[in-house]
Amino acid sequence: MKQPRLPNGVPAAHRDDLAYLIDNIHLTSVGIDVGSSTMQVMFSAIHLRREALGLSSRYEVKSREMLAQSAVELTPYLGDGFIDAEQVGQFVREEYGKAGLDPSAVDTGAILLTGEALRQRNARTVADSLAGLAGDFVCVSAGHNLEALLAAHGSGSADLSARDRRAVLCIDVGGGTTKLALVSAGRVVATGAIEVGGRIVAWDADRRLTRVTVTVDHLLGEESLLRVGEIIGEHTERELARRIAGQILTVASGRLAELNPELILTEDLEMVTPGVEAITFSGGVAEYVFGRETRQFGDLGPAIGAELRRAIAEQRLPVEVVDPGQGIRATVAGVSQCTVQVSGSTVAVAGVSLPLRNVPVVDPALDLSGAISRDTVAAAISAAVRARDLPADAAAAVVLRWEGPPSYGRLAELARGLDAARAGATGTPLIVIIDRDLAASVAAILIEELPAHRGLVCLDNIQLSPFDYVDIGPPIWPAGVFPVVIKSLLFGPAAASRPAELSSYRAGSS
Repeated sequence: MKQPRLPNGVPAAHRDDLAYLIDNIHLTSVGIDVGSSTMQVMFSAIHLRREALGLSSRYEVKSREMLAQSAVELTPYLGDGFIDAEQVGQFVREEYGKAGLDPSAVDTGAILLTGEALRQRNARTVADSLAGLAGDFVCVSAGHNLEALLAAHGSGSADLSARDRRAVLCIDVGGGTTKLALVSAGRVVATGAIEVGGRIVAWDADRRLTRVTVTVDHLLGEESLLRVGEIIGEHTERELARRIAGQILTVASGRLAELNPELILTEDLEMVTPGVEAITFSGGVAEYVFGRETRQFGDLGPAIGAELRRAIAEQRLPVEVVDPGQGIRATVAGVSQCTVQVSGSTVAVAGVSLPLRNVPVVDPALDLSGAISRDTVAAAISAAVRARDLPADAAAAVVLRWEGPPSYGRLAELARGLDAARAGATGTPLIVIIDRDLAASVAAILIEELPAHRGLVCLDNIQLSPFDYVDIGPPIWPAGVFPVVIKSLLFGPAAASRPAELSSYRAGSS
């Protein structure tokens, strides 16, 4: 394990103040967003402070400050299913230089690939290579649900919901996809996505098409005659924009039965529409919806924005539409500022080299409010591992929600059940995440009373949403806490099989 370190973002006035450093954590974070149409980088300063309450001493985010941000650049493609990895890598390196930051000065962060970029054959390789050059604990993420959550936070929609105490539907209209997040009292409770966006077609200065995605056929059906190299007429541009806006308005109005099923990207889409009291727009198209952008970039963004503006003016949406404050930068702001949590301080790590990356989360159906038995705990965890289609010996992070008194007998039965459930996974560490300050107590029982383990990670006070994987970083000194990134991964098999594309830029392990 790496030696505990002082985060790079600690203000100079507090670097020698031990009492302050135990209760306050300052992190420098990076967000790298490579989307269907555009890519951008943002650096942020995050301040977390310990808030003790009952059996919990969770560190809460007290402030987020943007340190530097890149220009918004078009995502470069080589054709034949490949991102131009060298150009993306050079862009990221240049942005670090402009911000005056070395990768060693970045404590945490994430690279997010979405939409059309995610479909490219070398998407996973590009993301992993970017993580290598971006910093020691900069993680790779992908997926529509994760992007929806990040857009809700980065756009300001979550803050709006928390402030007004109402349910807000954040609609993030990007280049290839539209992400949806229902936020209640500041918390994202449901997410989804549909396959429409401003850059499903693109054209040059002569209106000759340079890009046509399969989404066009889903929207136009047999009418579609659009091919790369052909001229797109203004009538076709307006018709495509009208149909895209129509699909977005269908979701926003809760009329999901009218939605084209070919465009649905996520399950449980119906969960994002009930009880909506306000609607926000983010993403690149939002810049046109709210009149912050007028330039043309050879795509459907302005026309879709005009259609949505018209719908708002004609009151065709069921509730008030509010500008949340951020449009095209919503996702990268979310990636930069909202990806990291830190554990509580009563934790235990033994026999494990950190960071650990891409550990799948299992969430057993366990009631820990009453009597706890070893066999019940073991059975529930084993069932949760099977439900994730994981082999019995796979690495997994077991999530537990504690209730009731923390008596020795109850904790001991829990520890014995954990040991029994994961006994077959001898080649991987036992990873446990508890929502209260009990990790060290459970770990002590596992270490002292049960057979020797191959490695143990017991963390507490991490808030987990229904995402798929966690990355666990080395400890932060002197608080003794561990940074954790909760994320999703959605790379196709081809992406994982491609050779390294950015080997000349690699600056560390990813």
